[in-house]
Amino acid sequence: MPKLASKPSMAELHVARKIADLRKDSRMTLKTLGDASGLSDAYLSRVENGKTAINIANLSKVAHALGVELGGFFESEQKDAPLVLRRAGEGKKIRFRSRHGIKARLLADEKRDKLMEPIWLDISSAKKEMPMQSHSGQEFIYIIKGRCRFKYAKELIELTEGDSILFNSRVDHAAIAIPGEECQAITVVTSRDYHFHGDIVRLLDE
Repeated sequence: MPKLASKPSMAELHVARKIADLRKDSRMTLKTLGDASGLSDAYLSRVENGKTAINIANLSKVAHALGVELGGFFESEQKDAPLVLRRAGEGKKIRFRSRHGIKARLLADEKRDKLMEPIWLDISSAKKEMPMQSHSGQEFIYIIKGRCRFKYAKELIELTEGDSILFNSRVDHAAIAIPGEECQAITVVTSRDYHFHGDIVRLLDE
């Protein structure tokens, strides 16, 4: 008599949910993920639906196809912070758009599965003018210090301290430093079809 497959454990179900969430965030179908990982879409469907557990070898293939670290699948959901406090000057430091881009601090990187991503920007830190870009969702920018320019499609807008702008970020846009002028801002990126998993850099660098 054939041995029945054991029911996936809670930890294995957590991994299955992470796979499904990250696949959807990457706007990949089961077929495209299967093609990229070398696994069948039927097998991946069973994994995501908790009908079969995925082994480490196959999970490594999925991680590579999704462009994420293998260890990220095992992070406890309990690590999700219900409240994230940032004191002045705190936040994970990054630079958007390569080493020539804008210096930034992530203000809520511990919060998983976010519907928005707040970021502090030093627009004047860019070593060269950044090319225009677009991405899903909406974006809000508030100038907290100094002055800069903002390109939106063919429109060029000057922003000074206290000014703010909310826009559809699917339209090409870019914040541009004014030579010799300091400019710091707070931006909030949101999206209906993208839940932030600590990879805002990937979204904005696409």
